Amino acid sequence: KKGVIDRGFADFLTERGPALISLIVSAPEEKPDAAKDEMLAKIATIRQTGISEEALSTAKRSLLGQYAFQSETPSGRAQTYGFYYAISDPQFANTYISCIQAIANEDIIRVAQKYMDPNRAAIVLIGPSRKDSP
Repeated sequence: KKGVIDRGFADFLTERGPALISLIVSAPEEKPDAAKDEMLAKIATIRQTGISEEALSTAKRSLLGQYAFQSETPSGRAQTYGFYYAISDPQFANTYISCIQAIANEDIIRVAQKYMDPNRAAIVLIGPSRKDSP
């Protein structure tokens, strides 16, 4: 809405141990610092108040839709069980849907406060060099 981020997405690869949360955005060439500031402001908001019920509902539908599509075939189900076996417990595949449905905004806030600390973030800006740089 502010014209500082063209598009963005988040990614998290589930691992047995510590893992990486990636927030990736595309910004107009002249606004990388504004895009970074906007991302940090959004993280601060999520850490304080969470996300809207509409955004939470959309995220749940998206995850459950992906899971349903992935589980349509025996091969997909085997891959799901193998993945959960590798990272924790294959039985999690049986409770995944109810776990997603049970997520509340309070969970979003708690997890964001624990894992999305801007003071521990590695921020990388990629693009053409700035004209004022040596």
